Amino acid sequence: MRTAPFTADELDQIGRVRREYLARGTSTRRCNRRAAAKALTAVYARMGKAPPQFLWLDGPMAAVAFLAIARTPNPAGGALPLPASLRSSLWSSLRSSLDASLGPRSDARGTLRSAMNIFYQTAFDTNYANVWLAHYQAAESIGTKYDSSIDDYRQDMEIIATECFMMLPFDGLCVVVDRPTTCRMEPSGPNDRMRLHAEDGPALEFADGWKVWSWHGLQIPGDLIEKRNELTTDSIMAMTNAEQRRVAIEIYGVDRFMPDAGGVVVQQDRYGKLWRRDLGADEEPYCAVEVLNGSLEPDGTRKTYFLAVPERNDRRRPIKTALSAVAWTYGLTPAEYRQLAVRT
Repeated sequence: MRTAPFTADELDQIGRVRREYLARGTSTRRCNRRAAAKALTAVYARMGKAPPQFLWLDGPMAAVAFLAIARTPNPAGGALPLPASLRSSLWSSLRSSLDASLGPRSDARGTLRSAMNIFYQTAFDTNYANVWLAHYQAAESIGTKYDSSIDDYRQDMEIIATECFMMLPFDGLCVVVDRPTTCRMEPSGPNDRMRLHAEDGPALEFADGWKVWSWHGLQIPGDLIEKRNELTTDSIMAMTNAEQRRVAIEIYGVDRFMPDAGGVVVQQDRYGKLWRRDLGADEEPYCAVEVLNGSLEPDGTRKTYFLAVPERNDRRRPIKTALSAVAWTYGLTPAEYRQLAVRT
């Protein structure tokens, strides 16, 4: 059982694998149907199943429609027969074999999982398969040896995870969903963590018309982006979903929302102005600090920015001053930020 930390060379190898699988999992390249069918047929054979028929679909909406039709009551009074699902058995045998080479769950696998940290935001299972396959590949890149008898099985599953965005494996039938035509993401933390985000359209889009709008990882109604010019302070304040309202404020513009919606300056000092707009008895107020850019614009003026801040800092203490608010945006205490400002 390994307990030693990873070396610099090992971390470089892990990072290479992480980047490779992240790019693969977010690819918008079209599915290679021939390669996918060959790999899926081989996996079915490994489970003792006959080659399935394939239904190739352009996106999740088509898959949902297929399932709805398959479960629609027929004239005889029952549902149309849907073949038995092979979903769990498709992956479980391979994962069990690979896990045996990595050892107990309490050993370095947890450290490896933290070092990989490539999770990208999606609800679809073959992208998730990319994540766990990446962990095993990373372990191999730093010396883990796997049973060679599963090499072909593993290679087939790698092809499936590469070529198929989503699949629904049944006995005799395999439904395969192609990759999105659009996948727009942003960094969301250390180690290349990513999340869906797009400010001017869908973050995820498929050829069948399925679209997902996302704002910094939060799925939102498309109208918030597609009809952003129709947003008003009244329509924002009328929203009942607190998360969507805060997104709407960001889309509308905090610098416009605060004065337009009756926000008030509750404190100001040399570091800026602390604004607050109450959103209701059951919801935290919306707070923002107004600051001047430290760098001059070409015309000699300084640009004003509004930075959203919480009502309380990470220690659950109220943010009562502009200094505290600005310090929070840097992850510093007010005293630490004050010293930093003096030095610079």
